[in-house]
Amino acid sequence: MRWVLGAAAVAHGLECRLASLTARYQDSPVSLMPKFAPSTYEYSAVLDFSMDSFSIDAWAFGGCEVDEAPNQALPVQIGQPRTVSVYATDGAGGRTKYTLRVERLLGSETDLQYLQVENAELDPRFDPAVRGYVARMQIWSDSVVISYMLRDNHQRVRFLAEAEQRAGEEPPAPATTTRRTTTTTTTTTTTTTTKSSTTAAPDADEHASEPPHEEGHRRLLVSGAPAVPGGAPERQAVQRLLVDSRVAQGNVSEWQLEGGGRRLMDSGELQYRIEHTTFLVNVGNQRRITITVQSADELQARIGQYHIIAYRPSCTEEAPFFDRAKGQCVLNCNRGFYSHRRLHRCSECNSNCDVCSSLLNCQMCRRDSSDFAYKVQPDGSCKAVANHMLRKYWWWCVGLGIILILTLCLGCFALCQSCCAPRRSARVFANTSSDESDYSSEELDDAAQYPGQYQASGPVPTWSRA
Repeated sequence: MRWVLGAAAVAHGLECRLASLTARYQDSPVSLMPKFAPSTYEYSAVLDFSMDSFSIDAWAFGGCEVDEAPNQALPVQIGQPRTVSVYATDGAGGRTKYTLRVERLLGSETDLQYLQVENAELDPRFDPAVRGYVARMQIWSDSVVISYMLRDNHQRVRFLAEAEQRAGEEPPAPATTTRRTTTTTTTTTTTTTTKSSTTAAPDADEHASEPPHEEGHRRLLVSGAPAVPGGAPERQAVQRLLVDSRVAQGNVSEWQLEGGGRRLMDSGELQYRIEHTTFLVNVGNQRRITITVQSADELQARIGQYHIIAYRPSCTEEAPFFDRAKGQCVLNCNRGFYSHRRLHRCSECNSNCDVCSSLLNCQMCRRDSSDFAYKVQPDGSCKAVANHMLRKYWWWCVGLGIILILTLCLGCFALCQSCCAPRRSARVFANTSSDESDYSSEELDDAAQYPGQYQASGPVPTWSRA
């Protein structure tokens, strides 16, 4: 029946195509670049250093068959790319060829595929070969969020943020450090390898400074157009990989469709994911952040570093203090905050304080309530004094209540003992005299008639005639 449908497709001038083509290493996914589409026939993929083979899963549309698809894992050696061709056939001689080129990382890579700072402008645009950047933050953002994607999933990353320094009027110039080759491990120089793979990091595009949920990325996802017109195919492929990663992490709706109505990958089906880390930067300050990347192969002991100077502009003289609640600079801070001249921001007063000149110097406490009265103390704090009888003597009331409950329980216990004890004693005596008597009624009558002729003997009272 399939061959008949395939022949019918050929008769109508339709060629057989694959409906799905995926690559994996055991149960771990391997991302294709570009993302699979039935009308795209050439793909590439890069295995992590720890992946020594890959498998292919392919399905064809109805009426067509998959031909020459490997039914076992194919080994890949380091430095020896492998090319595999899979065909969609119609049974009447028509074949559509899909080509996949797979290579394996060296294990010495110390660069990142993607690096971006949210709510900031990265200067220059990210390039794996450039190791120094300046991130110009928005003044309303208190933190710098660094998003990155590893070149190899087994690379190790360490972040080091130096103490904040007062920034100048203009942001510092970005460092022009570029990567260079070395075989020694050092923390003072930037080290990496010059070997590049087909998973080249994406150039920053017109949407690079936008957060992943911005509309610019949604347009890129739906249209499938490259962010850089006329860019290299590798760059476009990694940009698609970046968008797919954002979809998988929930930054873009997974139900958004791409040409042909095909559903995008679900979470967990991507080889690389975008990670995030956050550092605080105060207004008018700058902070140097060092990202250290260690290679996946520990035996090669390669270390590379990226340096980012996060710069946050200062407030103006007309509005010298930053108000976090408003997200802007102000001249006077709101009630409950004071003007922190060293930090150039509105800082919160101590507890129960409405007007203060510093954290430890309250000038006026908050208004009294029905339960508490607030008084300024000699140490500059505000003390809440209970003005309600119950709150003022709360623990006295609790203690008195516990004593009353215990007294009531003891009284009930004593009353039960006094009422129930006599009845219990009478019932025990009656049972003993009627059921446990060892003497017959005749002997008892004789003892009562002749009291002098009977005497008790032994541990048990018995009677005998004198």
